[in-house]
Amino acid sequence: MACTLVDLNDDGMLDLVCNNVGQDSTVLLGNPALGTRRIPVTVNELFRKLAILTDYELEPNYGPRRKGDVFRIALDNTRARRELGWEPKLTLEEGLTQTVAYFRQRVLSTPD
Repeated sequence: MACTLVDLNDDGMLDLVCNNVGQDSTVLLGNPALGTRRIPVTVNELFRKLAILTDYELEPNYGPRRKGDVFRIALDNTRARRELGWEPKLTLEEGLTQTVAYFRQRVLSTPD
């Protein structure tokens, strides 16, 4: 699970694509918090945030745990900062708000 709003106009994305930065390794372009502090985000927290943004009122439906399930993630963008000069521009909440707005617009513009 990764929570990254990808904007192809973002300088970090352009560097990754055009300049082969991170060609032989991973460069993370994500962070749930602005600044250098990494804050883990749980799946339940994401569910609650998205439920609020989408007016979803049902309770989560939990299935059995599976091997390899990720319950919390905190991305470290130190390498992106160092090699690309990249900084996150949005908080998790801002990114989720933009993502929900994007999908709402897509649904509204889809012919019946």
